[in-house]
Amino acid sequence: MLFRSFEKYRSTGAKEASALQKQLEQKNVELQKKSEDLVTLEAELKNKQKLLEEREQRVNELEELLKRQEDALKNLKKKVLDALIGFENQGLKVEQKNGKIYVSMEAKLLFKSGSIVVESDGKKALLQIGKALENETDLEIVVEGHTDTDKLSKDT
Repeated sequence: MLFRSFEKYRSTGAKEASALQKQLEQKNVELQKKSEDLVTLEAELKNKQKLLEEREQRVNELEELLKRQEDALKNLKKKVLDALIGFENQGLKVEQKNGKIYVSMEAKLLFKSGSIVVESDGKKALLQIGKALENETDLEIVVEGHTDTDKLSKDT
């Protein structure tokens, strides 16, 4: 009877050991899979970190480029304003908007009503703008003009 009990316990122990061994093997397979997944995720993370660093570098380059352009625009505006210092209240306006410098001259600065002859103050203002911009090589300059409704006089 003791031998039967021993055999029974030994059989039960062997079954439990076998079940535990299977569980251990299953856990090892799961652990190996998770380890492989972790390696894959680490590789993906490194790749994404590299992409993020490259994008951050590009953003920094673009921000620096924008800053240089903004500084150049401010310097250009200051140069134009300095060149036109004597014309503040004579119908001349300098503005910076949309990444561009706009110089507006009212007709009264350039012409008498009904005339096509540029007045001396208008010539002076245009020459000073020209001198301020003559060494600027990276500019695109657009000149626009408008006419008034006055008829031309005979002394034009």
